[in-house]
Amino acid sequence: MKKDGKIILWLASGFIALKWWQNNQQSLSGFPPMETENIGKIYDSYTVRSGSRVDRYWMDMKIYVRYLGRKEDLRKHFLDPQTAVEHFNLHGIEFGNWMNQEERANFLFATMVSFADMAKAMNIAQNKIGLKQKLQMSFGARGSGGHAAAFYARKPYALINLTKPHGRGTLAHEYGHALDEHLHLKAYNRGGMASGEGKSRQTDPDSFPKDSMEYLFERVFHILYRKENGEPTSFYEVQEERPGYFQRRREVWARTFDMYMEIRFEDLGIRNSWAINGDPMRPPKRLVRKAIPFIQRLIKRAFA
Repeated sequence: MKKDGKIILWLASGFIALKWWQNNQQSLSGFPPMETENIGKIYDSYTVRSGSRVDRYWMDMKIYVRYLGRKEDLRKHFLDPQTAVEHFNLHGIEFGNWMNQEERANFLFATMVSFADMAKAMNIAQNKIGLKQKLQMSFGARGSGGHAAAFYARKPYALINLTKPHGRGTLAHEYGHALDEHLHLKAYNRGGMASGEGKSRQTDPDSFPKDSMEYLFERVFHILYRKENGEPTSFYEVQEERPGYFQRRREVWARTFDMYMEIRFEDLGIRNSWAINGDPMRPPKRLVRKAIPFIQRLIKRAFA
């Protein structure tokens, strides 16, 4: 009986070891097992980077206008993950294993066209969008089906994940988070959010040197929260009634950047429903327009 127990234990240990090896082989190679229904899929564990092998046949998938909200030229850096990584100087691109090929192609296309639009709106070269290869894009590849339409993760690199069901319209907001941390890294050589981690709506721009990053952020918040006579703005009062999450300075900044993108798209005649979606929690357009000179100085500082 003892001998039978040892054999069973030995077989179980061997099975666990085999599964561990298979899983790690997949995560290292990034390619699926050779099963007909999986050929061409890129798994969560696989990241497309410059010089990577990629599945090229799904570049010919149908591109739908409904994703982006307009027709656009089918350029290679909008369609091919490896070319996109190199063109926008990204850290990499991930695709979730529950997205079909058409969804992958359309998420990639809409996002890369949006990056080109955002570069034009910020008046920067397209190869600067990737924040010197610090920005990783992920399409339905992270998380486990929660309620968030998208999210930004701060370690070990700047990661923007757009979920399969709700990712449309969230890119500008999440990119605002990426810029926020990028500015902090440039200033302090460590992770953090330059806009501030707390919820404070008390601003005093003049307590900082006028050429500092802190001054520029405080000027933006001051415009959002205080009228010229010093009284609270209507946005300040609305914020008081909102849950604490929406009062966080980094969230207010991301929504401000989202509104800034909407304003810039309007000014440039760009139609894009993938990058922005009219988030009702954003600051009013009239206030963000007043803050544009300081937002643009922060953008210039981020990409200098």
